[in-house]
Amino acid sequence: MAGFITIDNIQIDVIRAKKRRRMSLCIDPKTGRAKVSIPWLCPTFMAKHFVEEHLVWLKKSLELAPAQRRFEYGLTITILGKELTICHTDERKGTYIAENHLYVSGQPEFCHRRAKDFIKKQFYDYAFEKATFYANQTQTHFSHLTVKDTSSRWGS
Repeated sequence: MAGFITIDNIQIDVIRAKKRRRMSLCIDPKTGRAKVSIPWLCPTFMAKHFVEEHLVWLKKSLELAPAQRRFEYGLTITILGKELTICHTDERKGTYIAENHLYVSGQPEFCHRRAKDFIKKQFYDYAFEKATFYANQTQTHFSHLTVKDTSSRWGS
């Protein structure tokens, strides 16, 4: 069960969890939004009071949080040391690199996901090539290679 509360024009997501024993307040690294996690049976007014007690920290953390960037047409990015400008194409070739441009087909709302998936694939190919090279150099082998967005699995 989830909802939100608003304090000083800041919208805070309320996350309820059955196994949670105490309240916690954090900034979600993926969305940049504040969220308070509370025990399942905790009343919302207690969560609101908890946030109000930590409002100074919350405001400071929201100011210091990096702005969320999205891939969109016209943005210049660097992929494996090469500067590319994201451009739209009407061709149905998917996403590809030509000269100094990263061409992304489809509607603008899908640009971020398609560019992100393409960059992950480019990095996977690069990392696989390097891993194979060094495995051959050290006369070892590896079974698989995984590229993930690890925002919450530190040290795994």
